Amino acid sequence: MKKKRNLFVFAIFLFTIMGFGAVSFAYWDTLKDVSAEQIEIGEGNIVSTTISLRKLVSNGTLVPVGYEGGSNFSEVIIVYNVLWEGIGASDVLGELNIDSKGFIINDEDFSHLFTIDIITKDLSITINEEKEVIMKVIFTNDTSDPYEYFKVSSQSISIKLDFLVEITEEDTI
Repeated sequence: MKKKRNLFVFAIFLFTIMGFGAVSFAYWDTLKDVSAEQIEIGEGNIVSTTISLRKLVSNGTLVPVGYEGGSNFSEVIIVYNVLWEGIGASDVLGELNIDSKGFIINDEDFSHLFTIDIITKDLSITINEEKEVIMKVIFTNDTSDPYEYFKVSSQSISIKLDFLVEITEEDTI
């Protein structure tokens, strides 16, 4: 009887731990997905996000410039809707700054192989209004090192970006 009771208590404990794990995973999973669709920047805050190119490139292979053709291509277009938030603020203008922090493959930076171009030329932004930002990621440099090629080939590439708005003009009335 005592063994059955101990087994019962252990089973309840195990189910409780599994329940907390599932809730925690679901919470963090939703945070990750939100950052890829819309960037919300508060006052004086840098917003960092990571883009997985594998999620954006599902119908082909990203290859270095010069190797395009068929389902192979050398660039990917990324579109973000950026919202600069400010409680009680209006008519404040700012300049959006986007800084690439690396092209990461298996915890190693391969920035020397890729370029990110900001296609949106006017990065001025008004507080509490969305701004569409278009970026292009280009696989600009082929590697001649076979060991480096092996580390990059068919791997998931993550791009780390920082977004920051600097105030350029505000209503002083």
